[in-house]
Amino acid sequence: MTTYVLGAGASLHAGYPLCSALWSKMAMWVIQSQTHDSEYRRAVDTVTTLYGPVDDVEELFTKLDLRQGAFDTLTEDQQTRLKGGLQRCIHEYFKAICDQHLDAPLYQTFADVVGQGDCILTFNYDVALENALIAAQKFRIKNGYGANFQASWDESDSEVTLLKLHGSINWIALLFSGLTGFSPFTNSMGSRPFVDNNDSVLAGYPARILDKSFPGGGVAGGATSLVLPTYEKKYAVETSVGDEWETFYDEMWTEAAGFLERSDRIVLIGYSMPAADRRSRALLLWNSNKKAEVHLCCASSNEMLKRAFEDHGFWHVIEVGAFSDFLP
Repeated sequence: MTTYVLGAGASLHAGYPLCSALWSKMAMWVIQSQTHDSEYRRAVDTVTTLYGPVDDVEELFTKLDLRQGAFDTLTEDQQTRLKGGLQRCIHEYFKAICDQHLDAPLYQTFADVVGQGDCILTFNYDVALENALIAAQKFRIKNGYGANFQASWDESDSEVTLLKLHGSINWIALLFSGLTGFSPFTNSMGSRPFVDNNDSVLAGYPARILDKSFPGGGVAGGATSLVLPTYEKKYAVETSVGDEWETFYDEMWTEAAGFLERSDRIVLIGYSMPAADRRSRALLLWNSNKKAEVHLCCASSNEMLKRAFEDHGFWHVIEVGAFSDFLP
């Protein structure tokens, strides 16, 4: 069995930015597409005024999260509103790229390479890979997003498992778990996300909410599932009643560890294991089968990654080149 690990470099060819270019690309989109009084324009302008030029987006979000440096004068309410606005801005920016329906030729070829029973771990928010796998008839909503994301959907099982460890632009929250009236609730968004296709982000499926276990009712549109790029990543969604979906994320990461432990081949594509991704580095370096072949398709990061894996006791580490070099 093969487990593939995908970072932003894998989706670069499909029009999505690297983390290093996220802020500049998103800010340009906001300026070009949003009015001056829009939530996203206000959020970007606030960061520009308080913080100045953004060279390191992870440092920006870390300081905002901790109310440090340029953000130490913000009240807790101001911080919450600014973080929420920026998180929703990233979400809508990625959906805007998706709406362009750009070609993703490497993913199309990759979808033919992935075999039944394989797992893909991705840190990317976009759905370009899902669309390629759907076209190849290898990914299905029913259970394609993992064991803790089983959907009540009448279709065949997914051939591959896709675990989106940093969230996805097509995951939505059900407000108050679909309860009405004064019924008690344990959280405000349900125990896990539902799969949304109202904007036809998954072109191979009907334009509707796909998960039939979704009971209808209000959708918490203000919250997104995206894990912000910080040095102290929070695998939960902040709400007015506390952090939610923490168990959902923990179970998904546990499932990812299980796949890595059982794999006889691990392929890294466009993911450099940055120091800021401490949980991800620990997952890959400590939970993986050390006898597995590790194939590195991360271009200039390959040499550094090879040393890291070999230093942690991996026997067979192979530098392949870039994403395109791995494909037939």
